[in-house]
Amino acid sequence: MLEKKVYICELCGLEFDARQECYDHENSHIKPDRYERPVTIYNAGFSKYPDEIRFLMEDETTVTYRQSAIEPPEQKEASPEEGE
Repeated sequence: MLEKKVYICELCGLEFDARQECYDHENSHIKPDRYERPVTIYNAGFSKYPDEIRFLMEDETTVTYRQSAIEPPEQKEASPEEGE
């Protein structure tokens, strides 16, 4: 039997055979600035959820994510014990 060790990027899930290659790849991802709070924008006065969220990244780029859909959580079926 052969054993194979793989290294997986914690940010995107890409797999590598070499530890250093995975480390270099993982550090190539630009992450949000940990010290800068995201800006939330509510365009619709009736919305409970932000329409946009803006993040300042480590390289001082601002990235904006826009809402495209809201998916409510799945409703759990009540167990017989809960119904009593």
